[in-house]
Amino acid sequence: MAKEIERKFILPALPAITFENGVSMIQGYVPIPNGQLAMRVRDEGGKKVLTFKSSGTSVRYEANINMDEHPEIFDLLVESTNGAVRKFRYAIPDGDGHCELDVYSGDHPTLEGKISVEREFPSEEASAAWTPPQWMVDAGAIEVTGDEHYLNSNLLTNGWPAN
Repeated sequence: MAKEIERKFILPALPAITFENGVSMIQGYVPIPNGQLAMRVRDEGGKKVLTFKSSGTSVRYEANINMDEHPEIFDLLVESTNGAVRKFRYAIPDGDGHCELDVYSGDHPTLEGKISVEREFPSEEASAAWTPPQWMVDAGAIEVTGDEHYLNSNLLTNGWPAN
């Protein structure tokens, strides 16, 4: 299982930069009773992935399994979810990595048109040292790292938090 280290921000509007080549994503969450693990099913532009994530917000453990060769199992898992988060994701280059800008829609009506940006890091030190790029600052980015309300699984269930 790999360690996922990320920071998350919300934007009140799309940034004034050019971005392209986005991918449509649909993801649902299979209910797990104890809440210590999340099981996500995601169709990322036709690529089917099953992901297990430990609990947490900014640092979690994550394991991905390619489900393209097992569409029938993937479809069974999708049937056990309670709806889906739908979003269009754009990868925007940023130094030695990229920011993932998501424009939401989905089964919860409050998600329509909402925007978030996530940035993953190789270490907690790199995360702490990172400064958001100017386009994020100009777009009014608000950091929500660590706020469980903005986990996609919670957005699906509870909708976009009232600000």
